[in-house]
Amino acid sequence: MSSTPGNGNNDKGAGPRTLWMGDLAYWMDENFLMSLYASTGEVLNTKIIRNKVTGYSEGYGFVEFASNFAAQNVLNTYNGAPIAGTDQFFKLNWASYSGGQGGGGGAGGGGGVKGGGGAQE
Repeated sequence: MSSTPGNGNNDKGAGPRTLWMGDLAYWMDENFLMSLYASTGEVLNTKIIRNKVTGYSEGYGFVEFASNFAAQNVLNTYNGAPIAGTDQFFKLNWASYSGGQGGGGGAGGGGGVKGGGGAQE
């Protein structure tokens, strides 16, 4: 088993391709996330996680890149840097997929993608 975090998107054969992005402002949407990484030319998909009842952002989302190399480059380059036009900073980590166990408290657990734990330096 590899020591690289997996995310289920390994069809390119080079490891994970999806990053978790946290501390998103309420007004940031998928198009905004896409625009942040457009210069890389490597973004395949963006997804903001929203509250099922209110529809408002939960403050985090995911960015899928075309390759592990592109995702790693963005993680190394952008993480901790200021987000242009805002007073916020990029907060990035590898996304990790839950096993669908829905552990812990709270409603609606189980399945899906979660942000990684500690920072990777």
